[in-house]
Parts: sequence; C-alpha cells; structure tokens
Amino acid sequence: MLGVSSPRRGEGTSRWLTRAIRGLLARRKLVAADLAAVAVASGPGSFTGLRIAFATAKALTLALELRLLLIPTLDILANSGDDQGERAEKLAAFLPYIGGEYHFACYHYSTRYTCYRRKRGYRAGRVDDLAALAGDGATLIGLAREDDREHILRAAPGCSATSYPKVQTLARLAWGGYQRGEWADIGRAEPIYSAGATPPSFISGMKRV
Repeated sequence: MLGVSSPRRGEGTSRWLTRAIRGLLARRKLVAADLAAVAVASGPGSFTGLRIAFATAKALTLALELRLLLIPTLDILANSGDDQGERAEKLAAFLPYIGGEYHFACYHYSTRYTCYRRKRGYRAGRVDDLAALAGDGATLIGLAREDDREHILRAAPGCSATSYPKVQTLARLAWGGYQRGEWADIGRAEPIYSAGATPPSFISGMKRV
C-alpha cells in the first residue's frame, strides 16, 4: 500500500476525500490516468459516508474508464485480524445495525484465495444470535454496542468486540479481487447502509435469524 490519508477534525467527508485522492497521487508522483481500478468499501456503513464514497468512486471509474471493485465492510472486518496469530476454523464478523440488531456473516479461511471467504449470505439478528454462533465454535470479530459487549464476551471469551475494519485489509482484498477480475457492474453497484436508507435489494437478500 502506497499511502493513507485521514480527515482533519471537522472536515467534511466530501471535501476531504477529493483532497486526499489528489494528495496521495501527488506524493507518489502519479496522475489519475495511471490508475487501473477504484475499490470502495460497500458497507454496511453510514448513509452519508457511503453515499459520498460511492459517488466519488463511480465518477472516477466512469470519467477515466477504470474498473470498480466493491469490498463488503464485513469481509474487510473478517480479514482485519488475520495477522494476529493462529487462524480460526470458523469466524463470524459483525457490525451494529438498526433497532438493536447486528449485521453479521460467517467465514472460513480459503487457502486458494489466502483470505477469509464468506460461507453464506449476510444476515441480521440480535446479540443472542452472535452468542449462539460463539457457542457453535465460531470466533467473533466486530464492533459491539457498549451495552452488548459483556454479553458477547461471556459467550465468547477472548473475542474481539471493539474491532474496526482496516484500510490495509481493504487494499489487500481489492488487489486480490483485481487480479481475479472480480469487477463490479458500475450501473448496478449500490452500497449497504447500516440504518435508515437500506436499499430494498439488500433487505430482500438478507436473511433474518
């Protein structure tokens, strides 16, 4: 990975993102025409952040005729702890959703892809469902609400309940997807929101437990 940029306190996401892209290219003595693809974390996440990220990514890919890669945030999270010791046989990544629920998905490690790959679709459920996964032998990694952390840690001692997706992991998964030709359809690409504005296509494809 060639560089990382973080917003200044109080700086709007849209203004920061365009400045960050220009700055990273300039520091590496590159221009936009040197790019081959754009990767974006596709959620679940906040409405404003995802809307701005998708609008910027689509504008770049269309204007410069680049490839677009969508990397689900849960997939990034599942692989963000991969450098912290022995790999888990079963792993479940989770993030807060609306109404006290969580988005989560189950993963297994693929030696072919050298990363954790999702075993089934994304699901939504409550903290008891996460505890049940731990009881079934899954290692949990994710971001729990403060009120739920004790419950999760009792069910899964040693699990990570305060983990965030890592930008380095996004870069690694995007590079793997690029090499395999896993391009997204720019016209149909849409984000997965955490609250409020969740697209119907995602709701219809999400299993509730």
